[in-house]
Amino acid sequence: GRLLQANLALTLLLPTRNAVWPAIVGISFERCIKYHRIIGRWTFINLLVHWIAMIIVYGSDILTVRSGRWGEGNLYGTLAGISMALMVLSAAEPIRRRYYELFLFLHMMAFPMLIFSVLHNRDTLVHLILPLALYSVDWIIRIMQRSRTVKTLSAQALVDGCTRLHLDCPAVAQAIWCKKANGLASFVYIQISAINNNPMEWHPFTVSGLECTGNETEMQPVGGASTPQPIPMGITVHIKSMGDGTWSDRLLTAVKQQKPMVIRLEGPYGQMGVDLVKYSHILSVSGGVGFTPCAPLLQMVLDPQRRHECLPLLKSLTVVWVVRSQESLSWFEGLLAKVLALRPAPDFRLNIELYVTRPDPSTPSASRFPTKQGRPQLDVICKQMAANCNGEPVATLVCGPAALTSDSVKHAREAGFHTHTETFVL
Repeated sequence: GRLLQANLALTLLLPTRNAVWPAIVGISFERCIKYHRIIGRWTFINLLVHWIAMIIVYGSDILTVRSGRWGEGNLYGTLAGISMALMVLSAAEPIRRRYYELFLFLHMMAFPMLIFSVLHNRDTLVHLILPLALYSVDWIIRIMQRSRTVKTLSAQALVDGCTRLHLDCPAVAQAIWCKKANGLASFVYIQISAINNNPMEWHPFTVSGLECTGNETEMQPVGGASTPQPIPMGITVHIKSMGDGTWSDRLLTAVKQQKPMVIRLEGPYGQMGVDLVKYSHILSVSGGVGFTPCAPLLQMVLDPQRRHECLPLLKSLTVVWVVRSQESLSWFEGLLAKVLALRPAPDFRLNIELYVTRPDPSTPSASRFPTKQGRPQLDVICKQMAANCNGEPVATLVCGPAALTSDSVKHAREAGFHTHTETFVL
């Protein structure tokens, strides 16, 4: 029972989005969800053992309500166990992925489960004071963020089922900008009431760029330069449709129909699992819309002043982007055009390789951006990069389909590179 109380408290500590301790250990909250699941499952196993022991000792008395020294009776413990069982079963990956709203609803059973736990054993409350206090502060911050609406500067339906939103949100943009390299891989939760079936439905999307909105008044010197730069006041997100009837598909349809939308944001959250400031070379491997975490990095290195300030040791960046069709390259057409126009620098080398798995020569973008057919030979790329880096530290950033991610991580680790994988499959 005591072990169950301790594990329950630890389970509650992990999923808070604005807690201080994840920042102390350098792990953002979405990475902590992995450990939340592990400890949650262990807590449930602990609960089953406790439940079986109670049945053996008390028999049918586990369904009685009787005020005593420890609590109000075993019935409340049974109800707490049933509530936790519903939460754990709905959190199984097949259910969580396919019926997310059901998972979210049943996870709200945490509140009656905690009440039943305290009624079953009063001193459970002592173990819950700290996690509940942190959870309360977390929700206060999230409610404050969610109460603000943002202005949509543009909403575009791009080719191949992708939507690009350009949002005027100074607080989010400035928070990411001021974090410098730690702001890369930032993401926000988005809620759009016009397409949501559930007001509690918020979806995470990577910030794919920081943009000026035309209202920049704050200036900040960069890297000791005499010329100050405007701090971006807006962000861009790219959202790929995940199929008919999905939230992302409803968004694409609403944008095509030019429906008015009220957008709310929560965040920003997230940071890289590797400290890019310490690395001389970076390899980025992306698949499809998984290019979104790489785009802000490209945006950063294209500005020499910003690159020197945020990534002072960086000597080279190799970008590998794999797409199914050449049309998908137009999602970041402006950024790719800047890469092609970049002049070589004596202290920095940028190499970008674009792979198209289903090439179509008739696509207009085919003539603009040099591409390679098929899939990249990641083992060869990693070996070549290791040979060219002369033992200097290399970071690998990966985001894309599971097969590409697994292959990239495997070859990067074989080459001795440190890896960071970006995913929302939590």
